[in-house]
Amino acid sequence: MSPENQPNQPNPTPQDAPQGFNQNPLEQQPPIADQAPQPMPSMQPQQPQMPPASDAVPPQLATAPENAPQPFGPQPMAGPQQPMNPMAPGVPPSGPFMGAPVGQPNPSNGPLGGLDKKLLMWIGGGVGALIIVIIAIVIIVSSLAVSKADYKTAYEYANDARSSYTEMSGLSYISPYSTETETENTLDTFKKSNEEFGKTIKQLGETKAITQDGKAKELYGALIDKKKTFDSAIETTIETYEHIMPAMAEFNSASTSNISKLVNSVDAARSKLEASENKLSSEINKEFASKLAALFKRYSALLKKVEVYRSDYSKYDSKVASDYSSTASEISKTIRDWSSDMRKLGDDAEIKDEFNELGQYLAEKASS
Repeated sequence: MSPENQPNQPNPTPQDAPQGFNQNPLEQQPPIADQAPQPMPSMQPQQPQMPPASDAVPPQLATAPENAPQPFGPQPMAGPQQPMNPMAPGVPPSGPFMGAPVGQPNPSNGPLGGLDKKLLMWIGGGVGALIIVIIAIVIIVSSLAVSKADYKTAYEYANDARSSYTEMSGLSYISPYSTETETENTLDTFKKSNEEFGKTIKQLGETKAITQDGKAKELYGALIDKKKTFDSAIETTIETYEHIMPAMAEFNSASTSNISKLVNSVDAARSKLEASENKLSSEINKEFASKLAALFKRYSALLKKVEVYRSDYSKYDSKVASDYSSTASEISKTIRDWSSDMRKLGDDAEIKDEFNELGQYLAEKASS
C-alpha cells in the first residue's frame, strides 16, 4: 500500500511492539519530508541463527528532497505522520516493511508453516484411514457372527440330508430273491436319493454355521471323513444292483420242478456273472461273481444228469445225487455269505451317529 493511501491509525504502544526490537523505529518521528535520510535502527535478533535470504532486513526508506516534484493526488498533511503500514494494537507486524523479526521465520509462509500444514494433512489423512479401518473391522466382525437364523438354515439342510440318507439305508439291503423289475426300480430310486444326499451335504458345508462356528465345523468334518467310507459302500451297492442282481433275478426266475427251464436259467445267470467280472470294482462283488459263476457251471452239468435219472430211476447215480445236493448247498451258502458281507459293509459305513451329533448341536444353537 502506498503512503498516500495509508489510513491514519494510532501509534502502537511499546507493549504492542514485536519481540526482538528495543524500540519502535517509527514512533514519534518527524515527517519524512522534513528530515534528512536516516538509516533504520539496527534490529538485533534474539536468536543467534542468521535468517534466510528471504527474511533479510528490508532496505532503508529514503526521503525525498525538499524541492522534489510532488506526486499527483492528495498531498500528505502537515504535522507528525503516522508510520507506514501501522500496526494495530495487539496485532503483530506484517508486510514487506515491518517483516518478521530477524531469526524468527514468518509462520504464514516460512518452512515451519509449510511443515505444519503438511503435518495437519497427514494427521487428517491418518484419522480418516483409522475410521475406515474401524468400519471395516466392524463389518468383518458382523459378517463373521453366526445368528440363530444361520443355525436354523444349517439344521434344515442337515434334516434334508438325513431324509435322503434314511431312504438309501432302507434300499441298501439287497435281497437275492428280488425280481428283475424290483431290482431296476430300486436302483433308480437309490441313485436319485444318493445324488440328492450328496448335493445337500455340500450345501450344508457351505452354510455360515458350518464355516464360522468351530464346533459345528469340527462335527461336519467328522461327518465328511466317515462319508468317504459311506461313499465306497454306496458304489458297491450300485454296482451290485447293476451287475449282480440281474444274474440273481435270472437264477430265481425258474422253478426247480422243471429241470430244463432251471438249467436254462442257471446258464443265463452264469453268462451274466461272467460278463460283469470286468465291470466290478468291489472285491466283495468280484469274489462273489467269480465263485458263483463257477458253481453255476457245475450245477448246470449236474442238473442235466439229475434230469436223466429222474426220467428213468434205473439210471440213478448216488454220486451224482450227492454232488448235486452239495453243490446246491454251496450255492446257497455262497449267496448267504455274500449277503452277510454286504450288510457288514453297510453297517461299517453308517454315519447316523455323526449326523445325530451335528443335528443336535445345530438344533441347540438355533433355539438358544
